[in-house]
Amino acid sequence: MTLRIGGGVRLGANMNIGGGLDSTIPDGLLSGSATVLNADRGIILDGVTGRVSNWNDQLGSIDCTQATDSAQPDYIAINPQFGGHSSVAGDGSAYWMEIDGYATLMNGDDAETYRVLVLRATQLATLSYVLSVNANDTSTNADYFSTSGSGNFNCSRAADATSVLQSLGPYDTDPHIIELIHTGGTTLTATLDGVVKLDAVAYDTDPLAVTLGTLFGHRFNGSPTGFSATEMTQMIFDPIIPSAGNRTTLRGFLGEIYGISTI
Repeated sequence: MTLRIGGGVRLGANMNIGGGLDSTIPDGLLSGSATVLNADRGIILDGVTGRVSNWNDQLGSIDCTQATDSAQPDYIAINPQFGGHSSVAGDGSAYWMEIDGYATLMNGDDAETYRVLVLRATQLATLSYVLSVNANDTSTNADYFSTSGSGNFNCSRAADATSVLQSLGPYDTDPHIIELIHTGGTTLTATLDGVVKLDAVAYDTDPLAVTLGTLFGHRFNGSPTGFSATEMTQMIFDPIIPSAGNRTTLRGFLGEIYGISTI
């Protein structure tokens, strides 16, 4: 039997978790095409492993899924690192999820994209992929956000073997709000807790044609690798970049509910 928190009981194999602390994004800050993955809502736990099989979009249709028991990430129902809110956690060695539809959002060089990650790294000095998209199981045509072995948050986007790597600076095990603002063309602006770390810097080389989105890892030639030891409580994708005022309001809201100091 499956227990649906806040929604009665239904027959099935998995547990649909929801109804915890409120972390719903206020209306009007994002476009009608946005995707919100919120660990306080839309989490389905595998009835056998007790880990996350689905992390469902609260606004659109970009869901995270993992049917393989051994690869399912952990679920932390009450995470004090995020003010008691829930989180999904990669283990840095085997756990990852496929992001259905994320590749469609990231396709094309000139398309705007606005991404927000509310997360914390739990292991330092390791190369690992937090969020990635690539083309047909190859290492090229890739866009990713990662932590590096040298201790930095990194972004890269390239459509050939020439990787354009940009660093947001050192990372730690504290929770952070990270914004990745791709304004179209070849530039990226990125903030860490509201502080601008990259300001319209070179980000990519050629138009992308990508097919596979991955959370807590990256896929090279069909096999997931570079697993991330990361706890994540919320991800936001929007193909329309919010106004500067809405971005400031959104950061303030996320900072308040998750206990993260931001500007």
